[in-house]
Amino acid sequence: MIVDHLMQPLRILHLTDSHLPDATGGRVQGLDTETSLRAVLDHALSEPRAYDVVLLTGDLVEQPTPTAYALLRQQLRRVPVPCLCLPGNHDHPDLLHECLIGGNAGVESERTYGDWRILMLDSSVPGRSDGFLCEDQLERVASTIDDAPDQHLLVAVHHHPVPCGSPWMDAMMLRNGDALMDLLQSRGNGTRIVIFGHIHQAFDATVGRVRVLGAPATSCQFEPRSTSFRRSVLPPGYRWLELHPDGGFDTGVTYLGESHVLRDVPRQH
Repeated sequence: MIVDHLMQPLRILHLTDSHLPDATGGRVQGLDTETSLRAVLDHALSEPRAYDVVLLTGDLVEQPTPTAYALLRQQLRRVPVPCLCLPGNHDHPDLLHECLIGGNAGVESERTYGDWRILMLDSSVPGRSDGFLCEDQLERVASTIDDAPDQHLLVAVHHHPVPCGSPWMDAMMLRNGDALMDLLQSRGNGTRIVIFGHIHQAFDATVGRVRVLGAPATSCQFEPRSTSFRRSVLPPGYRWLELHPDGGFDTGVTYLGESHVLRDVPRQH
């Protein structure tokens, strides 16, 4: 059934930081990240909530090789809705695009669903762990808002545009995140949401009129507010969003394991 997004909420599954290995059975820093991604997808797709689109916000593989991206494509093939991917600092943008051509997953820059526009921004910089949005991407954000100032906007990016409170991760954030946030604050009238990965933890903040949301990784979580690298005991997880035509939205975070199910404050306007 085709959902009429003029009437029904747009349901989004946000996945990030899968860090898939180069081959089936491979491990990344001792972790079976292929199995954890499969488990996350199994859980999300078994929910009564039917998703309309999946957004994957980078670090999809540990090392960018055709065989690693083949594992990603194989996993996403069973998802019955479009999967929009963007690269992180572990990815190779051109190779990611090349390896996903022809399936239900791809590297797309934007989509419109009713009164909501989704923009996918590439913040990856070759050879660097931090991120940067080049001028043409910031201009795309500005022109998108100026063309439809009342439209609601969700921006997806890999790197976090505001500090997350972990000094070692904040040294690897989006270097010109303030430029992105200024654009979203100063232009247009619609709802503004930024979602991202990279920090391997749930994050939720409101900066001015922009809601800023990080998602847990499908691989492993990092301990919040740590000064150096520390893994959290929390299991793999994902974020979900329901975007309403009037600009309100619901969102929450789910970790595998019933005792780790969290819900954010519902229906933000």
